[in-house]
Amino acid sequence: MLRVMGLLAVVAMALAGPSAEAASVGGPKGAGTWVGGYSSITYTVEFWGGELAEAYVAGEGAGQLDLYVYDRHGNLVAFDDTPGDLCGCRWVPTWTDSYRIMVVNRSAYADYFVIVTN
Repeated sequence: MLRVMGLLAVVAMALAGPSAEAASVGGPKGAGTWVGGYSSITYTVEFWGGELAEAYVAGEGAGQLDLYVYDRHGNLVAFDDTPGDLCGCRWVPTWTDSYRIMVVNRSAYADYFVIVTN
């Protein structure tokens, strides 16, 4: 849990940089939960068109987490599938719309993670 809190602090500092403007409708969002082994969790977040959108995931180290972002038509618009359980995606939506943000655990072990959007 301490690792997640440390990684979340890094993510918060990244969001506080030049792109700190809220791209998600209603402002920044965050949540923490468990994802089972070989499973996924999906969030739906609405982002403003023409503004930088960001989503970050920080896990506690037990799994291999990947992050995928899809538009309302199912098109993949951003992803991070690098090794480890710290992921981040940035994109600029063409118009204001809802996006599906999927966190996928590629390992057999459940992993606690925190997800934040700007």
